[in-house]
Amino acid sequence: MNNYKQSYRDANHMPASNLPAAMMPATPASAIDIPMPTLQNIVSTVNLGVPLDLKKIALHARNAEYNPKRFAAVIMRIREPRTTALIFSSGKMVCTGAKSEDASRLAARKYARIVQKLGFDAKFTEFKKLFNRKAKLKSWRKGTCLAKAKIAKFT
Repeated sequence: MNNYKQSYRDANHMPASNLPAAMMPATPASAIDIPMPTLQNIVSTVNLGVPLDLKKIALHARNAEYNPKRFAAVIMRIREPRTTALIFSSGKMVCTGAKSEDASRLAARKYARIVQKLGFDAKFTEFKKLFNRKAKLKSWRKGTCLAKAKIAKFT
């Protein structure tokens, strides 16, 4: 059986590592220029401080959808910054999709203003960023990218 594996490797010109020669890196992993990961999605929360009538919001606001059988929040979208908000009847709001922290705050303010224009006494309070990995990008780049540089593809 061992002779069969050896003859198979020789016939297919495969190195002993079981990886084809095309997959073996020409340069060591430390010499490869690995791109810096960038933030793609900032998630933030806001408390509007007032109970909301989700049916009224869904009926009168643009780009808003509400299906209480499917999900207990209004899903609202705006174009600039391109984000999506989940607005709950408790007055809590989750804003997703922003590319930066400033864009996330701006989008959350726009959603709060839309709710205010619909007649609710909404206030923009308790703004919190939930997902921001800036502090861990450097360690991620060094640890993960260099360890996986032989098999990973970066675009």
